Amino acid sequence: MNHTPTPRRRAGALLVAVLASFAFVAASCSSGSDESVSKESDTKETTTTEKERSGGGIASGILDRAAKSGKFSSSGFGGDVEECIGGSVIDSLGEDEAQTMADTDPSEYSPDQVDALVAAFNDCVPGEVIAPTLVSSFYEGMGAAEPSDSTMVDCVADAVDGQTGDIVREGINAQENESTPELTLQAFDQCMPAEDITALLTEAFTSSGLTAEQAACVATALEGQISVSELAAAGQNDGSPELEAKVQAAAEGCR
Repeated sequence: MNHTPTPRRRAGALLVAVLASFAFVAASCSSGSDESVSKESDTKETTTTEKERSGGGIASGILDRAAKSGKFSSSGFGGDVEECIGGSVIDSLGEDEAQTMADTDPSEYSPDQVDALVAAFNDCVPGEVIAPTLVSSFYEGMGAAEPSDSTMVDCVADAVDGQTGDIVREGINAQENESTPELTLQAFDQCMPAEDITALLTEAFTSSGLTAEQAACVATALEGQISVSELAAAGQNDGSPELEAKVQAAAEGCR
């Protein structure tokens, strides 16, 4: 009796391997990092007032506590950005409640406190401050040192600029309830080189039992057809008929 898997079953097995691999990689989109980001950034012009000095201290406390919780790094923001964050939170909530935030674990923030932090990040933290950590975390999950295209970090920075607070919010949500970090994935859809997705697929197919030649053939056939968001959505929904059809067609051509 011939037990050779049919193309459909084979494609299904390959898709499972891809989604299992991607689940690990996508999780790194929302995980924190303690790496320092040293790029200089343009921030709002400020004058040295008592509120700004207080704001810088409050922001430092908030960022340090958030970093210990694994939400994001407290390094690389710079004094001006910290003053801006602290001043924004004070404007939203008042100094007493802002100070309470600096002394509280972020997991215990009220909805209003989370909203204040998100607004502060959106207003004060440029995309170029968090983009290096977003990209490096994702590629470390892939087992790669860096993107094949060195301009990817700049591309991601532009894509998330003005939305850094929303990125932080969805990262926290993803860690707490495994929701999809949609804004982050949209930035990767826009900026991730197609050959890097191919490398991810090749590794997943190889781990599923294909030879290196077969894995490379299937992954190359899929180049440009599968996005990061599409893989994430399929992983959230335990599969995707559309994605499986693409994998099946590629696998049939590589037997």
